[in-house]
Amino acid sequence: FAHNGEVPKFTQPKNPQSGCGTTEVPMLGRCTELIYLPVGDTDSEAVFCAMLNALRAEFTTLPTLPVLYEAIQRLSCEIVRGDEKETIFNFLLGCGQFTMFAFSWPGAREGSKVWNGLHYLVRTPPFKTATLKDVDYAVDFNETNDDNDRVAIIATKPLTHLENWKEMERGQLLMFDNGLPYSRPYECAGIERRGRGLSSRAFPSSEICPYKYAYNIPKLLRRLTCKALGKDQGDDCSAVWAERAVDLGCGAGLSGAQFRQCVGHLTGV
Repeated sequence: FAHNGEVPKFTQPKNPQSGCGTTEVPMLGRCTELIYLPVGDTDSEAVFCAMLNALRAEFTTLPTLPVLYEAIQRLSCEIVRGDEKETIFNFLLGCGQFTMFAFSWPGAREGSKVWNGLHYLVRTPPFKTATLKDVDYAVDFNETNDDNDRVAIIATKPLTHLENWKEMERGQLLMFDNGLPYSRPYECAGIERRGRGLSSRAFPSSEICPYKYAYNIPKLLRRLTCKALGKDQGDDCSAVWAERAVDLGCGAGLSGAQFRQCVGHLTGV
């Protein structure tokens, strides 16, 4: 976990007697018990522990990547909510051997002109020479990489001249795998199907690859269900309308990602 920014909700006050102590980490999501506690007093440690506590409370088994993506997105929005203008929240979160998540809520500190956000660049063959912006130095990546390589670089600001750096949007969560960014559930499911998720046994190999299709049926089903129950709030429907539910068609995890926030406990079969 690496964090660049300032999160008021998790910043310890200068006078400890006027606010929470280092062991009183705010709880996120369904968390009711603090298992992970920060050693120091930085907002980076506090927010990391809060996310770990929330994920521990959310899952009793390893989630599929689409479900994990949705959970991290939901927690990130919860961290920012209420302090949108004051918060600067940019982080990288490694999950397992292959996967890394990147979230950006950019901004500038009071009195500073320095913009803190996240930019990323994907380098693919044929590799070229890159020149750094802040130092008179160039690297010929054709000498350090071959035709089988693909590299993603994530930084606070663009590091080199004449390369296609992209700034992440406010509130955007990207999942990086094998040098490429992904942001849709069916894309995350496709990565898991290749055996690069937290548990590669999540999908039978005979099923159709969902990442080939713009598959939005689970989202439509959630909207229709919420509407039938009088809980429809549009795409942001997050009303909890059942204590327990069972996903009888649990394969790619796409339905679980949509219905998880609507029930207290979801079991996939």
